[in-house]
Amino acid sequence: MNQSTTQQKIADKEMSEIVRLQKEVERLKSAVDELTVLNELAIAAGRASELDEMLDLIVEKSIKAVKAEQGSILLVTEQKDKPLQTLIRQADHSGRLMAYRVGTHITGWVLKHRQPLLVDHLAEDERFKTTLKEQEDIRSILCVPIWLKAKIIGVLMVTNKKTETPFTPDDLRLLSIIAAQSGQLIRNSRLQTEAHEKRRLENELDLARKMQQSLLPEKNPQSPGMDVASYFLPADAVGGNCFFNRIGSALRLRLFSMIIAARSG
Repeated sequence: MNQSTTQQKIADKEMSEIVRLQKEVERLKSAVDELTVLNELAIAAGRASELDEMLDLIVEKSIKAVKAEQGSILLVTEQKDKPLQTLIRQADHSGRLMAYRVGTHITGWVLKHRQPLLVDHLAEDERFKTTLKEQEDIRSILCVPIWLKAKIIGVLMVTNKKTETPFTPDDLRLLSIIAAQSGQLIRNSRLQTEAHEKRRLENELDLARKMQQSLLPEKNPQSPGMDVASYFLPADAVGGNCFFNRIGSALRLRLFSMIIAARSG
């Protein structure tokens, strides 16, 4: 074996090791990026007090994570004629908006197949019927389901990478990780919103009871030979109240009752 052959083998081995190290660095960088996104999402989620804030936050972090131009969240509804509701839509700088058509378009495919979707070139993808406007404005798409307890509750979608290159499988994986965390975050925000609404209604009902009670006499009327008793019963869940008044005559042993009821709503 001559010296040149030995040197070439050493060079090839060194190059192979460099390639291996580069791949390991990329893998570690990808893992760090994923943890960073999840950490930022968790920290910001603690400050979001309303459902809309949480949805806006998820879209914002998704756009930043995969360097997309636009993102949106669609939540599944119980309405047969409108199974998806676009609640949050954000654009970074392109301002392009997307027409969502369940059944023939992106979200319909994701809901039907129950799996993430990566579209490299929308204009060339025969699975979807697209308009000329969509083909001009939309290059690539990532769309992933948002799961909660084995049920799809929504769809997270981003379009057009800022670098004008297609999204990659790594981008799809990262968006799927964000969506996996988003299901529980959305549920928690919904519960928090419902709790706030319940407290608001309880405060309003309590105020209404106090206002109604303030209109009643503080004492029952006094009359010789008559005993007067009354009872006020405010409604718990709907507007209204009931006032019961009973008058008894000690002389003639007669009782007279009167009920006053009011209702609203």
